[in-house]
Amino acid sequence: MVLAGGLSTALPVTAHAAGTAEAAAAGGHTWRLTATPSDGTGADATASGTLRVTG
Repeated sequence: MVLAGGLSTALPVTAHAAGTAEAAAAGGHTWRLTATPSDGTGADATASGTLRVTG
């Protein structure tokens, strides 16, 4: 995940509607992040990518 100050690593997890989380399954995964301006002006900012979970 790219953050404002540089790079960060994190353990991929899958979130569930019940509020629980578990480790993501090994293999390829895609992600997408969308941020909507809080004042409602301008376009949404989006980012996406892929990652591979091993182990």
